Amino acid sequence: MEITIPEKQKRAENKPGKDFVTLYFALPKNLSDRLEGHAKDQKTTESAVLRNMIDEYFSKNKGKSLDYSPLKKLSILGMKTTPRTVRRDQDKMLRDFSQKTGRNVSEIVRNAIEKY
Repeated sequence: MEITIPEKQKRAENKPGKDFVTLYFALPKNLSDRLEGHAKDQKTTESAVLRNMIDEYFSKNKGKSLDYSPLKKLSILGMKTTPRTVRRDQDKMLRDFSQKTGRNVSEIVRNAIEKY
């Protein structure tokens, strides 16, 4: 028995942009402004700047051991939930790093923006 993929689905898989996923994270006003400022300076989108920030964060922290802190719900007032696109490999790195360190993805993204 052979499984065939319908032509419409084949076209959808080959579309540019299928390599990205939407990531939702919470940012305080100062980090949101910083991300927006870098995007304006570089004349690109906030998502593109965020992808660069995440790449740089992981390249600098490669091989470093970070303390494990168990996942817990944080309710910090004044944060804005922000949807941005990241590459699938970055999403996997963020989720793996989150499992390894016990920090949530939002906290890792905020840390990456702060250190950029």
